[in-house]
Amino acid sequence: MSPIAPYDPDVHYARKRATTWIGYKVHLTETCDDAKPPLIVHVATTPAPIVDRAVLDPLHAALATKDLLPSRHLVDAAYIDADGLVAAARDHHVVLI
Repeated sequence: MSPIAPYDPDVHYARKRATTWIGYKVHLTETCDDAKPPLIVHVATTPAPIVDRAVLDPLHAALATKDLLPSRHLVDAAYIDADGLVAAARDHHVVLI
């Protein structure tokens, strides 16, 4: 896709099911502990057309540098494919759910 905003060449048109937008995606990672309130521990922003699963390995690497890798990572279906399941377990000892 070509840029649609001359002042920001990374802004693109995107569609996910019935939702369309122009801009970016934000990927939030938060804790999930019954004994504590949820806490956002990482934020990543990508151009809108970047598929969600492309963010997973860099996200795990960033969490590892902060010593915040979860043993189980709850993600929606857009983040999961066979390669990602294997890579998360092999490289970061994280089980994707």
